Amino acid sequence: MSEQKRQCGECAKEAVGMRRCGACGKIWYCDETCQRKHWKTHKKTCAGRKKKRAAQAAAAERHLRPDDAEDVPVTWEDQQRINKFGRLVLRKTELQDELKKDETELANLEDAQGEIEMLMDDDACRARVGEMFVHVSNEDAEEFVEKKLAETKEIVAKKKAQVSEMNDELNQLKSVLYAKFGKSINLEAETDN
Repeated sequence: MSEQKRQCGECAKEAVGMRRCGACGKIWYCDETCQRKHWKTHKKTCAGRKKKRAAQAAAAERHLRPDDAEDVPVTWEDQQRINKFGRLVLRKTELQDELKKDETELANLEDAQGEIEMLMDDDACRARVGEMFVHVSNEDAEEFVEKKLAETKEIVAKKKAQVSEMNDELNQLKSVLYAKFGKSINLEAETDN
């Protein structure tokens, strides 16, 4: 079976093996260049595009509002709970990022403490001050690292406790909001996997 000649919707050239509009399939083109040139005109009448947009709008409506969702009024108190939930999630995310940095610093300090203990020479340790290195005694370096290690451990413990408190508060808000709104509200965090 041989292909028949088609006429390009842009340049009107007739040829075999033309490409058709991917949305409606009614208009043919020589190549991608002609299709792009003609799109400004064709998009106004493209039936496939209209159907696709209507389907996307319907899908978005279904996504935003499930079929079995009731029309639940949102009170001022509900809106305050929703806002509080959003603020807590944002703060928790920021706190978790800070916690990761603090845990990295803690691991680095523990490594530094181990390295200082392994130094044989008493004055082999150098501390960085700005852009230069200064010789310090191993005892001073150990004392400084131990102090920073204790401070960082305390900071990490406080932040972990704050995250735990926030999780408890978020769970309470979730239970209240899901009890009232059911499937009409989404309070689950999106994951980037």
